[in-house]
Amino acid sequence: MNLREQRALRIRREGSPYYRWSPGAIWNGDDAYIFLDTQFPESRKYAPLDWYEIVNNSLSNITITLNGGQQHPVPAGTIRKDDLTAITSFNIHNDATAGGIVDGEVIITFARQPITQDKALREAQR
Repeated sequence: MNLREQRALRIRREGSPYYRWSPGAIWNGDDAYIFLDTQFPESRKYAPLDWYEIVNNSLSNITITLNGGQQHPVPAGTIRKDDLTAITSFNIHNDATAGGIVDGEVIITFARQPITQDKALREAQR
């Protein structure tokens, strides 16, 4: 096994570090958008990141859009996690008609999770 294959296997087994991002203040009806490889250049070696956790401590409902396509609601005061999608870009839309999100009220953590038995079985069935 060459070095590149060994490194890929190690990343698959161990996953990546956690990358945290807070979009700052988002006014009602506005968006905050990032490309993960631009925001976290060191994450490129673990790409694609496949897990996120979003903590919405604001009083506003938000909608997240993954990779410009899949949309998921995140109600005010909740946490949402997902590990089924390779993530390259992430958009947050403030659904509130009045009031905004204050800096630090929304925190998103991204990572490439280590392979689990469940994930390995799902991949083998494809």
